[in-house]
Order: sequence, then C-alpha cells, then structure tokens
Amino acid sequence: MKLHTGNFGAINLQPYDSTLLGVLTLFVAVSGIGLLLAPWTGRQPIP
Repeated sequence: MKLHTGNFGAINLQPYDSTLLGVLTLFVAVSGIGLLLAPWTGRQPIP
C-alpha cells in the first residue's frame, strides 16, 4: 500500500506526488493530441 502513496523504500516522492502526476498528465494529453492531429498536418507519428 505504501507504493500507492509515493513511498518507494529509500525514495520518498510524497512531497512531489501531485506535481509529478500533473506534469505526466499534461505530457500524455499533449502527446495524444499530437497523435490525433498528425494525419491532418501531414506529419508521420513517431513509431
């Protein structure tokens, strides 16, 4: 259960948990939008 709270033994990510989740959520959203728009812009998605 400690893994779900950001405590990975010697590494404690609890102070950065919400910031890290926010940044990763933005990254996934931007990359998904990029993949959706790739056919209309003529660019090929990176495999």
